[in-house]
Amino acid sequence: MNMQFTFMPEKAFAVLEKIVQNENHIEIKKAMKLMYLMEKAHLQRYGRQIADDRLCAITHGPVPSNTLALIENNKKCARMIDFKSSRDTLLHFFKIENNQLIKNISPDMDVLSTSDVQVIDEILNHFKTYNTDELIEYTHNLPEYKIFAGRKNKEITIEYLTEECTRGVKEKAIVHAECA
Repeated sequence: MNMQFTFMPEKAFAVLEKIVQNENHIEIKKAMKLMYLMEKAHLQRYGRQIADDRLCAITHGPVPSNTLALIENNKKCARMIDFKSSRDTLLHFFKIENNQLIKNISPDMDVLSTSDVQVIDEILNHFKTYNTDELIEYTHNLPEYKIFAGRKNKEITIEYLTEECTRGVKEKAIVHAECA
């Protein structure tokens, strides 16, 4: 049985704000890798994702696909009810230029829970020295990427990520630190 969640773009925008907060801009690929790791870590630790994004294994590694679809203005890849409104809202908060996500104005940060902020901050701190290529390499080595990248439907299932944690599969990275 596949668990389904409803994507919450307002929370995705708040996560992106936290990601770009220090420098006011970030390479889109790097932002997507960080957000993927945040969604995964929160799911494994608390049984839910932050923005309930659909997680997919694409060429450059696993990503939160609805958020990426909004950034790329790719409606056919999005699984959400109101793509146009969400895209317009994204562009209110951020500019997209030269593969960079640039902060414009801050979204409502109160949509994030205490556990959301804790996991976001932990992932940002843990991966603060990684550049985009290092994050791509790191995420390409994750077991879920290796499993789901070769499939026709590249969606990384919530069941796999939660079972991975309960099976005791551990990695050295913080994203698995709370699994046991």
